[in-house]
Amino acid sequence: MFLINKYVLTGIVVLMMSFVFIQFSILNDMDYDHSGIVHDVNKSSNGYTFYIETIEGDIHCYNSEEPFELGHYEINGHYSEDGSMFFIESMRLLDNSSNDVK
Repeated sequence: MFLINKYVLTGIVVLMMSFVFIQFSILNDMDYDHSGIVHDVNKSSNGYTFYIETIEGDIHCYNSEEPFELGHYEINGHYSEDGSMFFIESMRLLDNSSNDVK
């Protein structure tokens, strides 16, 4: 039977937990392109279109998942070739109070 020293096992567990905390902190430190309040959510054939009101003005967006109306979000993505639509690649809800509004 293979016996592991309790100190070695403790060290392995500490390293694994450190790795998990580092991964989550990297995800939370992600830089987002825009931040603002979502409004005018509409269902389209393949997802949802809506506007996000930012400091610079409204941005017309598309996402496959439905955002909360009046939710405060950070978004990453890219603009269409003509610049009329922002296609969202990642989106993070900043306030949990919007969970009650759909």
